[in-house]
Amino acid sequence: MRILQINSARSIGGGERHFVDLAAELDRRGHTVFVAVAPRSPIMDLLPVSFRPRVFQVKMQNALDVRGVLALRGIVRERDVDVVHAHRARDYSLAAGSLMNDSHRRLIITRHLLFPLGKFQKVIFRRINHAVAVSNAVAASLRAQRILPDDKISVVPNGLDVDKFADARDSVPSRLMRERLKLGGSPIVGIIGELSEIKGQDVFLRAASLVSLVRPDVRFLIIGDDNSSSHRFSRHLKELTVQLKLNACVTFQPSIKDIENLYPNLAAIVSCSITESFGLVIAEAMAGGNVVIATETEGASELIQNEVSGILININDAQGLADAILRVVEDDSLCRMLGSNANRRIRAHFGIEKMVTRLEEIYAAAI
Repeated sequence: MRILQINSARSIGGGERHFVDLAAELDRRGHTVFVAVAPRSPIMDLLPVSFRPRVFQVKMQNALDVRGVLALRGIVRERDVDVVHAHRARDYSLAAGSLMNDSHRRLIITRHLLFPLGKFQKVIFRRINHAVAVSNAVAASLRAQRILPDDKISVVPNGLDVDKFADARDSVPSRLMRERLKLGGSPIVGIIGELSEIKGQDVFLRAASLVSLVRPDVRFLIIGDDNSSSHRFSRHLKELTVQLKLNACVTFQPSIKDIENLYPNLAAIVSCSITESFGLVIAEAMAGGNVVIATETEGASELIQNEVSGILININDAQGLADAILRVVEDDSLCRMLGSNANRRIRAHFGIEKMVTRLEEIYAAAI
């Protein structure tokens, strides 16, 4: 098939890493894959070099960007695309516009978030041939909005290359990562993701303060960027770090491209999200055999079996998080059990092969 993948993101998150893995695996399977991204998108740095002749930088400012629609239409027609697959809400309308009066091509969208769509986007959905939800919770949200018939909505969990994360353990790059970030020999607990209220890094800091009273040797790593224009939340986090007297044990680090080499250096990965549609960081860490402590969000609950392949805690519960961190750093046998079960669970249910095979079936059925 000839497939155009569209993602207008200006920063890298779980959805963008999923986008890159999907495009690369479809390409490996023999499909002709084109990619449309925003100008100077960081996604371009993650794509294999072989994609460069098939990457198009398109200005996609908003859902009503006529120039974006025309640019995409040119790509679709000149490259004789069979399937257009859009990954962000802003891109759905642009993709639909690019296929106007072009009924023999198919439009697939992936919904990565739980938030309801706007009224304008509901109109656009009439042109969509199939919607992919990354979790059961996202599918339920879509069905509740009655935008598409149920038979046009499928759950296809994000898949990942499990071996990439499992093989990073005890590798030379992972040891170099520890030296590069000056992590030392102390137990390190990390939280990875965009710096925003919804990700709960402030709760992570309050838990760190409680852990430090018992285990002052534990260090805490906050990895991610504040993509807001004001950077208000990142300033709040740094002020909170000072207020809690955590300067000596908390390190802030911008997003890391080769994140798989960081996971082996962490005693635990924490997700403090208030809501999470899937949680790719959780899945990546589990694939690498890490212990994951996560708030009991919609996505985390589908990934983790509590006390079997990870630990689930209440949302906004700093004390509960601190207790879970102390359990992990003080019980090696618990870590081995949770990490081993986590790797097996991701390998069995969330591998990239299963995800791409299911998407191929959806593309083919739509055609």
